Amino acid sequence: DVLEDFKSKVGQHIEILDLEQFGKSLFIDGEIQVASTDEHLYSSTFVGSGLNLNKENERAAIIGGGDGGVARECISKNFNFIDWYELDPEVVDVCNKHLVDIGKKATEKNSVKCVWGDAFDSIKSISDDTYDHIFVDLNDDQFCIDLASKNMDSLVRILKPKGVITAQVGSQDKKPKQVNNWCKVLEKNFGNVTLSKAHIPSFDCNWNFASSIMK
Repeated sequence: DVLEDFKSKVGQHIEILDLEQFGKSLFIDGEIQVASTDEHLYSSTFVGSGLNLNKENERAAIIGGGDGGVARECISKNFNFIDWYELDPEVVDVCNKHLVDIGKKATEKNSVKCVWGDAFDSIKSISDDTYDHIFVDLNDDQFCIDLASKNMDSLVRILKPKGVITAQVGSQDKKPKQVNNWCKVLEKNFGNVTLSKAHIPSFDCNWNFASSIMK
């Protein structure tokens, strides 16, 4: 069943489909982003990958992640402050409407501050050494790898000493070159990278998350 089908003001084709096997699911530009039946596998592995390297949970930044799953996980791990940088508020709104069990209305929590617009413009005003964790939940394509690479100096600047950056980097099963390119960017800037994975049934593959810690 098609529950939503529209183009957002920032130009993304947004669909909410109720799939027989995976339940209500978010698609952006024709690609599945999250399914209600297995989203917890994605978000829990994502946030857990960063916390495995550093347990500090004072302050986190989320870049992307419009469905709210990563924000929900950060809340569940008792982060005191969560700055959520999201380009497209219409994605968040439609997920709050149809996928409420994923985000659990994270935008309404006192610990969460939503910053709308281009994340990499927004973080220019953030003080040095602000975040214990940065979670980069952008699209899994070369454009976003290049975008993150271009702005990596800013991401490094706002991480605390021993802070961790974690990115969803796609699937070694389906696009090993892409995962490798992500890892190269992180290795170049941090000198280390740790790869985690979770099998996501709605993606029909293992999905990878790469984390690097400030030395």
